[in-house]
Amino acid sequence: MKRHIVFIGAGVIWLALDGATKLWAVRDQWETLHRNSGIAFGIPLPVELQIIISVVLIGALVYWAMTETKKTFLNQDACGIIVGGALGNLLSRLSAGAVVDFIKLTPIPTFNVAD
Repeated sequence: MKRHIVFIGAGVIWLALDGATKLWAVRDQWETLHRNSGIAFGIPLPVELQIIISVVLIGALVYWAMTETKKTFLNQDACGIIVGGALGNLLSRLSAGAVVDFIKLTPIPTFNVAD
């Protein structure tokens, strides 16, 4: 367990940061607020398929992080951040059927901390 503390810690911190920023954007009704019911870049897919894809990718990343023999700080930290963000967007899809996006950098589509 000690070998995975960076992975788990980074994931939990990023998940909390993602949730807090989404709540902040919704509460304050940011002008750039957008509810993305699609997957990456708003590509339309049935929400069930989005959830399946998310769960499979999260599972693969968790498996890799737990079995990777070169557990460097950087690869464990990066993998934890990716999993935390993916979990944040998955929770948004499960609870609201869409992901809250609120960061707008032209010409990039609106995104959130998890992205």
